Amino acid sequence: MKCNIKIKTIKQYKCLQHLEDWGLSTKKLHVELIADNAVKVTDCTGETIVVEMTPDGKFLEDGIPAEIAHA
Repeated sequence: MKCNIKIKTIKQYKCLQHLEDWGLSTKKLHVELIADNAVKVTDCTGETIVVEMTPDGKFLEDGIPAEIAHA
């Protein structure tokens, strides 16, 4: 996985890995580290999403559980 910023925590890495699992290339996204457990990514059209990893290992996308966001 490559992106435009140095990842500082395992949880941030797992958030980016979650995006790649859904088919998004982190090479083509602008990544901002906004917390130890969250990243904000922006695509080329300016659309943004915040991906956060909860303490129990689940992912939230803009505050919505990922399994619901992708339903």
